[in-house]
Amino acid sequence: MSINTPEKKIPTPQKPWKPSVAERSQSIAVGVLAALASIAVVALTPMKGLLPFLILSGIFAIVIGYLKGLIGRGSTTAKNNAVGVFLGLGMAIALIPIASILHTTISRGYKGLHWGLWVDDMSLNTSTDPIAEGGLYHALVGTLIMVSIALVIALPLGILTAVYLTEIKGQLYSTDEELFRSMKDVFKEFKPSSWSIDNKTTIFIVTVIITLAGMMAYNGLPKENFPDISLPQI
Repeated sequence: MSINTPEKKIPTPQKPWKPSVAERSQSIAVGVLAALASIAVVALTPMKGLLPFLILSGIFAIVIGYLKGLIGRGSTTAKNNAVGVFLGLGMAIALIPIASILHTTISRGYKGLHWGLWVDDMSLNTSTDPIAEGGLYHALVGTLIMVSIALVIALPLGILTAVYLTEIKGQLYSTDEELFRSMKDVFKEFKPSSWSIDNKTTIFIVTVIITLAGMMAYNGLPKENFPDISLPQI
C-alpha cells in the first residue's frame, strides 16, 4: 500500500532588489516635480538658461528624494534616496560628453561611409581630397599586424608560465613563489584608492564641484560672436 505524500511547493524566485511599478512611478514623479520647481525658479529669478535649470533640477531632485524617504520610511531611506539621485546625476553628467562626441562623430562622419572605406588606402590621396575618396585599409592591416605580433609573443609565454608554475614546479618554483608573495604583500593596498573607497561621498561631491566649476569657467570665457576660423576640407 503506497502512501501519497503531498508534494512540497517550490517557492518562485523573487527579486527584492528590483523596484516595483509603484516605486518607479514615485521616482518619475520626483523627477517631474524637480523639473517643475526648476522651471518656476528660472522663470521667477534672474537665473536664466539651460545650465541653471539643470543644476537646480539636480538639487531639487536630491531634496525631494530625501524628503520622500524621510516621510515614508525614515532617515536611512532618505539618505539612500539622496545618494541614489546624486549617483544618477553623476552618471548623467559623465554621459553627456560621451553622447556629444558620438553625436558629432556620427552626424559629420556618416557621409564618409562607403565600400571603399574598407578596401582602399590613402596612398594616392591627401587630406584635402573629398571625404568619399580613400579608405582605412592601411590602418586595418597595420592594426591586424600589431595585434598578431603581440599575440604570437604573449600567448606562448603566458601558457608556458602557467604550466611551469602549476604543473612542473621546477628549480625556480620556490623563488618565483616567494617573489609573488612579496609582491602581493607590498602592493596589496594602494592608499589613495583605499581612502577614496572609504570616503565615497567626498569623492562624488568633489567631482561635481570640479565639473560645475569647469562649466562655469568655460561659460565665463570671452568669446567672439563671429570668429575667423578656417576649417580644413576633408
